[in-house]
Amino acid sequence: MTKGKIRKRKSRNLTRTEYRSDLEWKISLQLTEAEIPFVYEGEALPYIMGRKVHNYTPDFKLGPDTFLEIKGRFVNLERDSRKLVLIQQQHPEIDLRIVFQRENQAISRDDTTTYAEWAEANGFTWAGKGAVPEEWLLEFKGRLH
Repeated sequence: MTKGKIRKRKSRNLTRTEYRSDLEWKISLQLTEAEIPFVYEGEALPYIMGRKVHNYTPDFKLGPDTFLEIKGRFVNLERDSRKLVLIQQQHPEIDLRIVFQRENQAISRDDTTTYAEWAEANGFTWAGKGAVPEEWLLEFKGRLH
């Protein structure tokens, strides 16, 4: 499969989706029910790691400068965490928020730091329990008017 391509898959609840995970699908339903317009993987943000320019595509774009990243886990701890920190440093003009599926889970077998602790230590606005908090939904909705 080509990297970055959206794959159609059967989710655990047997609903056909075009999302990369059930959690992303669940968040899309939450945003839709709250009547918040979004684009799934709608914009790639360039960032520099080492001497090379890479592109990062947040999961949801909610406006010109508001993005949600949905994280079940860091597949590659070093790469995934470094990428998010670099995006935050190199794009201070955007509002990048992270929704963790299990915020109190350790980020790896070798590191007892939880996802919540990692986000706090790196200055991210984050939420847990695999859901967008009601106050965020109200804030996003308020930006529409």
